[in-house]
Amino acid sequence: MTARLLPILALLLCAPLAHAADSGVALLPDDSGILVSKDIGGERWAIHADLTSDHSLQLTGNVFRGAGSEPAFVMCVPFQVDGSTDDIANAIFHYTCSGTGTCRIGNCPDWVVIASDVTLPGSFFLPH
Repeated sequence: MTARLLPILALLLCAPLAHAADSGVALLPDDSGILVSKDIGGERWAIHADLTSDHSLQLTGNVFRGAGSEPAFVMCVPFQVDGSTDDIANAIFHYTCSGTGTCRIGNCPDWVVIASDVTLPGSFFLPH
Protein backbone atom coordinates (compact mmCIF):
# COMPACT_ATOMS: atom_id res chain seq x y z
CA MET A 1 0.00 0.00 0.00
CA THR A 2 1.35 3.43 -0.82
CA ALA A 3 2.07 5.82 2.03
CA ARG A 4 0.29 8.65 0.24
CA LEU A 5 -3.12 7.02 0.66
CA LEU A 6 -2.66 6.01 4.30
CA PRO A 7 -4.43 9.06 5.83
CA ILE A 8 -7.43 8.63 3.53
CA LEU A 9 -7.51 4.87 4.06
CA ALA A 10 -7.39 5.37 7.82
CA LEU A 11 -10.40 7.70 7.68
CA LEU A 12 -12.34 5.31 5.46
CA LEU A 13 -11.65 2.37 7.75
CA CYS A 14 -12.67 4.34 10.83
CA ALA A 15 -16.10 5.20 9.37
CA PRO A 16 -19.01 3.31 10.94
CA LEU A 17 -19.69 0.08 9.03
CA ALA A 18 -23.44 0.67 9.06
CA HIS A 19 -22.89 3.61 6.72
CA ALA A 20 -20.28 2.00 4.47
CA ALA A 21 -22.79 0.21 2.21
CA ASP A 22 -24.55 3.42 1.17
CA SER A 23 -21.55 5.74 1.38
CA GLY A 24 -20.88 6.04 -2.35
CA VAL A 25 -17.12 5.87 -1.71
CA ALA A 26 -14.66 3.04 -2.43
CA LEU A 27 -10.91 2.64 -2.54
CA LEU A 28 -9.47 1.06 -5.69
CA PRO A 29 -8.03 -2.42 -5.05
CA ASP A 30 -4.47 -1.21 -5.67
CA ASP A 31 -4.92 1.86 -3.40
CA SER A 32 -4.24 4.19 -6.35
CA GLY A 33 -7.33 6.29 -5.86
CA ILE A 34 -10.84 6.78 -4.57
CA LEU A 35 -14.12 6.30 -6.43
CA VAL A 36 -16.98 8.57 -5.41
CA SER A 37 -20.57 8.22 -6.57
CA LYS A 38 -22.90 10.68 -4.85
CA ASP A 39 -26.02 12.69 -5.50
CA ILE A 40 -25.40 16.42 -5.26
CA GLY A 41 -28.46 18.57 -5.72
CA GLY A 42 -30.32 17.01 -8.64
CA GLU A 43 -27.13 15.60 -10.18
CA ARG A 44 -25.30 12.28 -9.87
CA TRP A 45 -21.51 12.67 -9.62
CA ALA A 46 -19.33 9.65 -10.50
CA ILE A 47 -15.76 10.77 -9.81
CA HIS A 48 -12.32 9.14 -9.63
CA ALA A 49 -9.98 10.98 -7.25
CA ASP A 50 -6.30 10.29 -7.85
CA LEU A 51 -3.93 11.36 -5.08
CA THR A 52 -1.11 13.38 -6.66
CA SER A 53 2.50 13.57 -5.53
CA ASP A 54 1.77 16.82 -3.65
CA HIS A 55 -1.06 15.06 -1.73
CA SER A 56 -3.92 16.82 -3.47
CA LEU A 57 -6.70 14.99 -5.32
CA GLN A 58 -6.96 15.26 -9.12
CA LEU A 59 -10.47 14.42 -10.33
CA THR A 60 -11.87 12.80 -13.47
CA GLY A 61 -15.33 11.42 -14.04
CA ASN A 62 -18.79 12.38 -15.11
CA VAL A 63 -21.87 14.17 -13.92
CA PHE A 64 -25.39 13.14 -14.84
CA ARG A 65 -27.71 16.15 -14.70
CA GLY A 66 -30.98 14.25 -14.59
CA ALA A 67 -32.84 11.13 -15.64
CA GLY A 68 -32.15 10.33 -19.28
CA SER A 69 -29.50 13.02 -19.69
CA GLU A 70 -26.16 12.33 -21.32
CA PRO A 71 -23.16 12.48 -19.02
CA ALA A 72 -20.96 15.53 -18.85
CA PHE A 73 -17.31 14.47 -18.59
CA VAL A 74 -15.11 16.46 -16.23
CA MET A 75 -11.46 16.75 -15.31
CA CYS A 76 -10.46 18.92 -12.37
CA VAL A 77 -6.89 19.90 -11.54
CA PRO A 78 -6.17 20.98 -7.97
CA PHE A 79 -4.48 24.31 -7.42
CA GLN A 80 -4.88 24.82 -3.67
CA VAL A 81 -5.73 22.87 -0.52
CA ASP A 82 -6.86 24.75 2.58
CA GLY A 83 -5.93 22.67 5.61
CA SER A 84 -4.07 19.38 5.65
CA THR A 85 -4.70 16.26 3.59
CA ASP A 86 -3.76 14.37 6.76
CA ASP A 87 -7.10 15.70 8.09
CA ILE A 88 -9.10 15.30 4.88
CA ALA A 89 -12.46 15.72 6.64
CA ASN A 90 -11.57 19.34 7.43
CA ALA A 91 -9.62 20.20 4.27
CA ILE A 92 -11.03 22.30 1.43
CA PHE A 93 -9.87 21.47 -2.12
CA HIS A 94 -9.82 24.10 -4.90
CA TYR A 95 -9.94 23.06 -8.57
CA THR A 96 -9.90 24.36 -12.10
CA CYS A 97 -12.33 22.15 -14.01
CA SER A 98 -12.70 21.42 -17.70
CA GLY A 99 -15.52 19.52 -19.33
CA THR A 100 -16.73 17.97 -22.53
CA GLY A 101 -19.73 16.14 -23.89
CA THR A 102 -20.19 12.67 -25.33
CA CYS A 103 -18.28 11.75 -28.48
CA ARG A 104 -20.19 10.74 -31.58
CA ILE A 105 -18.67 8.63 -34.35
CA GLY A 106 -15.90 10.74 -35.85
CA ASN A 107 -16.70 13.78 -33.71
CA CYS A 108 -15.65 14.51 -30.16
CA PRO A 109 -16.40 17.92 -28.66
CA ASP A 110 -13.48 20.00 -27.38
CA TRP A 111 -12.65 20.23 -23.70
CA VAL A 112 -13.37 23.70 -22.32
CA VAL A 113 -12.79 25.29 -18.94
CA ILE A 114 -16.11 25.16 -17.12
CA ALA A 115 -15.02 26.67 -13.79
CA SER A 116 -11.81 28.25 -12.58
CA ASP A 117 -12.43 27.86 -8.83
CA VAL A 118 -14.52 24.89 -7.76
CA THR A 119 -14.29 24.13 -4.06
CA LEU A 120 -15.05 20.77 -2.53
CA PRO A 121 -14.92 19.91 1.16
CA GLY A 122 -12.73 16.95 2.03
CA SER A 123 -15.85 15.26 3.40
CA PHE A 124 -16.96 14.76 -0.25
CA PHE A 125 -14.31 12.02 -0.49
CA LEU A 126 -15.43 10.24 2.70
CA PRO A 127 -18.38 7.96 3.44
CA HIS A 128 -21.38 9.81 4.84
